[in-house]
Amino acid sequence: MANAQYRVMALGFFDGVHRGHAAILRRTAALALERGWGSAAVTFETHPRSQLFGVAPPMITMMQQRCDLIRAQGIDLVVALPFDEEMAATDPEDFCRYTENALARPRGGLRRKLSFR
Repeated sequence: MANAQYRVMALGFFDGVHRGHAAILRRTAALALERGWGSAAVTFETHPRSQLFGVAPPMITMMQQRCDLIRAQGIDLVVALPFDEEMAATDPEDFCRYTENALARPRGGLRRKLSFR
């Protein structure tokens, strides 16, 4: 049984879960299994480019389908975070704390954080 106190995590938007995404996610799951830990993928509800540049590429998959595709690669937990103005301005240390917090409080395999604070 995996020790979910510790997780190997992949971070990305993962829209479409193409071969490159799948390889990263499978490797994440394999590393977690080797260590006896849980695995997680952190993604975003909206594409970061929409906040950073005002336009995002067209979506390939809807959120639930994306989460299903990620889990199909052996990932235990998918965390979907908002990418809004506040997230875009978050410094790296705060982002890591925020992500760690989201991983520590999952609900049913998909956790949506609605605000930074």
